[in-house]
Amino acid sequence: GRESRITQMIMGIGGSLALRTIAEGVEFPAQRDALHALGCEYAQGFLFGRPMPLNQIATRLERDGNVVSLGSAT
Repeated sequence: GRESRITQMIMGIGGSLALRTIAEGVEFPAQRDALHALGCEYAQGFLFGRPMPLNQIATRLERDGNVVSLGSAT
């Protein structure tokens, strides 16, 4: 639909500028799967984790790494 076309355009702009694009606001597995199908590699949102204090973020990054690829999250 319209949202997927907009997402594809944004990813195309990012790609043409050699930028990593990260989808924001991903809350449901279906959103993650749709983004992955469109070629989006990175996302953030409540599906992956809730907002947390800085000290908890540092602990989580040390434990889990800094970015999870959508290709490895499915």
